[in-house]
Amino acid sequence: MEISLSDTPSVLFRDGNRCYTNNGSVIFGFHIYLREIYSNSEKDFDTIHDIWYNALRDFEEGTIIHKCDLYLKKKFDSASMPSRTFLQRATKKHFQGREYNDHHSFVFFIFNESGKTINEGFKNPFKKPIKTVEYLKEYEKQKKFEVTVERCFDYINNSR
Repeated sequence: MEISLSDTPSVLFRDGNRCYTNNGSVIFGFHIYLREIYSNSEKDFDTIHDIWYNALRDFEEGTIIHKCDLYLKKKFDSASMPSRTFLQRATKKHFQGREYNDHHSFVFFIFNESGKTINEGFKNPFKKPIKTVEYLKEYEKQKKFEVTVERCFDYINNSR
């Protein structure tokens, strides 16, 4: 059996950094700019740990938090470096074309709404349809999750 993703897409809707999947999950994705790991002291690591702990402690049970680090091997372009003096020209020539790792960090917050709003193709056809009251409860859970994600990310952004 062959399944085509174009026939059954896993992402139903995307708006900015939020997307809804066909299994009823809500996903928020963020690109985080972190300092170079070797520039942190032991105290900095403790501070970072405290920041993450305080930011993530309010999430409901069942929330999935996924951090992904992406390293891209690139060649340095020294075209924007100054070259007026001998030392500046030598530095520019030394770094031109050198390989380095470009680091990107991403954090994804995933919340599954207990299967009540799952795509019709994955529902049990013999189960009674969802009532409006149940749907509104699920909508309130999603809004609460959204507020928690925003509060978490604001806390991380406002920390050093």
